Amino acid sequence: MCRRLDGIPLAIELAAARTRLLSVEQIAVRLEDRFRLLTGGPRTGLPHHQTLRAALDWGYDLLDDGERALFRRVAVFAAGFTLEAAEDVCAGGSIEPDQVLDLLGRLTDKSLVIVETTTAAEARYRLLETVRQYGLERLQYAGETAAVRDRHRDHFLRLAERAELELQGPRQKEWLDRLEADHDNLRAALDWSRSSPGSGGVALRLAGALWWFWEIRGYWVEGRRWLDDLLARTEEPTTVTRIKALNAAASLALKQGDFTQAERFATRSLELSREIGDKRGAASCLVILGVRACRLEDYGKAEALSGEGLSLSRETGDNFATAWAQAILGIVARAKGEQERAASLLEESLVRTRALGHQWGAAAVLLNLGLLAWDRGDTARAQASLGEALGIFQQLGDKSYIAYTELNLGIIAATLGDFERARSLYHQCLEMRRDLEEKRGIVTCLGRPRMCRRRVGGIPAGRGIVRRLRRPASGRWRCHSGTVQRGV
Repeated sequence: MCRRLDGIPLAIELAAARTRLLSVEQIAVRLEDRFRLLTGGPRTGLPHHQTLRAALDWGYDLLDDGERALFRRVAVFAAGFTLEAAEDVCAGGSIEPDQVLDLLGRLTDKSLVIVETTTAAEARYRLLETVRQYGLERLQYAGETAAVRDRHRDHFLRLAERAELELQGPRQKEWLDRLEADHDNLRAALDWSRSSPGSGGVALRLAGALWWFWEIRGYWVEGRRWLDDLLARTEEPTTVTRIKALNAAASLALKQGDFTQAERFATRSLELSREIGDKRGAASCLVILGVRACRLEDYGKAEALSGEGLSLSRETGDNFATAWAQAILGIVARAKGEQERAASLLEESLVRTRALGHQWGAAAVLLNLGLLAWDRGDTARAQASLGEALGIFQQLGDKSYIAYTELNLGIIAATLGDFERARSLYHQCLEMRRDLEEKRGIVTCLGRPRMCRRRVGGIPAGRGIVRRLRRPASGRWRCHSGTVQRGV
């Protein structure tokens, strides 16, 4: 409760006074309307110390007109903000963009705005949550809420769409971290767009732009919730925006092992893409459907879908979609025992992703090249490729692929007799998959072998660990036809 009150002594004192009437749990629930709850300070105190609202009213009245205007407008930021964001969202009327920095400095001097220390090159600012809620009330009284929230939404839509492009290039980590820092602002922008009449298409556009951020950083449940809700609410004509949102929903469903919903969204996306001639959207959903077929071990279907996606992505010049389709076709070839073809496809995909500077894509291909090397009996190359992939995934913060890579490194360690390292890797993998609520992955971790008596080459059909283990009468696990996971 002290944290939620931002450590403000007066607020804590007023909350403590309410314990005569309410339990601590009741007070915590009522803090959403803290200005109504926290009244009735000591009668002997100064008038502006008798309630939290009175204290903030007193401080607000000491500001000049420009400071008041900026203070109430910056309250719209839900997770801190940069100077650029404040200039874009809060300028207008009596405030020119070049006045924002000076006014921000004056609010900082008065302890209404806090300068955050970050590792990024750009300073960030924030308001204590109690102060921010007061500022939002003042924004409402001034009749500015709709206009400022619209500018806030538009700013973060532009940010998300720029990030979407940057996530296809060499600055992935920088832009993933930037979206992470502003995730609460992006949520607020989504919520405002969803609730504003006629803005459903804007919300869907914003959600589609956040697809890769949500996928890489593990916000699968939240991303699906936004996309499912917005797709159901938005009855717009078929557009590229809707197709992208359907692909995003399909991909996130696939991440969670919801194959039925993934197929439903991707199939609908494919129908709409063909209807309006959106070849990029069609290529994307064909690859998603190819991944789904691959995970269900329907390799003939996976090859046909990914092959069609590859043709379309080449036709449209979409280099990342081309590289990803090649990677899926390489995984299919590996599962079918066509090692030379698998190596050729994966190496070509790696060259393409590295040329783009697409770190995540390169890491995903390196992972699969590591598994292929293990099939071929090249332990050193397998460990090197998997280790390089793991380093990239850790840098980008992709928990799902960190876990997946650690699991395969653990399997190799166990097969080589290094059981302590294997156990450590298995536990790290299990912890991350629990954080992600990735049930399919949790089962795979729990079904890990205690011992693999022989290393396996040419894994048949890429089946998972659990399916390939059985417990003999001796009570000890042994490996039959291989344990290295398929590389989807």
